[in-house]
Amino acid sequence: MQNSSSIIYLDHTDSTNLEMWRMIDSGQIEKELTVLQAGSQSKGRGLGQTSWESEPGKNLLFSVFLKPVFLAP
Repeated sequence: MQNSSSIIYLDHTDSTNLEMWRMIDSGQIEKELTVLQAGSQSKGRGLGQTSWESEPGKNLLFSVFLKPVFLAP
């Protein structure tokens, strides 16, 4: 069975969510499950209009992309 997951680590990004979308749009995400983790971010977003910045190493900063090929739409 082939590994169908990937973890990508960035020292810093503006937003893990925005970076994940950029990677999807450019075709860089090819795995069924990809986790994008960052050490710090400067334009993070939460629920609604909530936003925050994070100092390096102070928070869990990640976005998850899940595209299960084993499930029919």
